[in-house]
Amino acid sequence: MTMFALPNAAVLAHRVAHALWTVVCAVVVGLPDTLYTWQQRYRMRHELRHLDERLLRDMGISRYDAARESRRPFWKE
Repeated sequence: MTMFALPNAAVLAHRVAHALWTVVCAVVVGLPDTLYTWQQRYRMRHELRHLDERLLRDMGISRYDAARESRRPFWKE
C-alpha cells in the first residue's frame, strides 16, 4: 500500500508546487503595472488638488469635486 501512496503524494506535491508557482508568477508580472497605476493616480490627484478655479471650470469640475477626488487613496479607483 505504501508503494501506491508515494506516487499519489508526489503528484499532489507537484500540483501544489505548480499552483504556487502560478500565483507567484502572476504577482511578479502584475506588480509593476499595479505600482505604475498607483503612482499615476497619486500624481493626478495631487495635481488636481492644486489646480486653479479657471482650469477646474474649463474641465467642468467643481472645487468640491476636485477636493473630494484628491483625498481618495491612490489604491482606490
